[in-house]
Amino acid sequence: MDVMTMASTHFPTPDTSGSTDGFAALKQRHRHERDGYPEFLDLRVHRALSWLHRAEQCDDDDGAFIFLWISLNAAWDYHNQKPDIEEWQISFNRARDQSKSALANQKTADVLNIVMDRLYTLRNQLVHGGATWNGKVNRSQVRDGRNILPLWFPLLLPS
Repeated sequence: MDVMTMASTHFPTPDTSGSTDGFAALKQRHRHERDGYPEFLDLRVHRALSWLHRAEQCDDDDGAFIFLWISLNAAWDYHNQKPDIEEWQISFNRARDQSKSALANQKTADVLNIVMDRLYTLRNQLVHGGATWNGKVNRSQVRDGRNILPLWFPLLLPS
């Protein structure tokens, strides 16, 4: 049996035609089953479903593919060993202290490097399903990133 046949017999076909039947059915299932999920699985499923919902709203194939991939990453990420919140907090605090020092000592290159590193981390959270689509937790960072990134293009592209 090929992969597509196997997948179609075990998983519902995602509906990317604008209808939200796929998302709605899976979200309903999630609501009924989540109390029995292991720790952190509920959040992962919630994130995966949020990106699936976004994919179903998308009217272009490229965007839908990207959103579906993010949804898949969010669902799959439960199986990966990720740093726990304490490890992440230590790393974040270290980066915050480095940025304060770089600002205080007028080390522009260091500040820009830290900003790009934080933007790359945000990109990873979004692309790899570590954030909920349109979630409240990182909205200000996403907005800031959206405003900062276009400033780089005149510097990076040949004139």
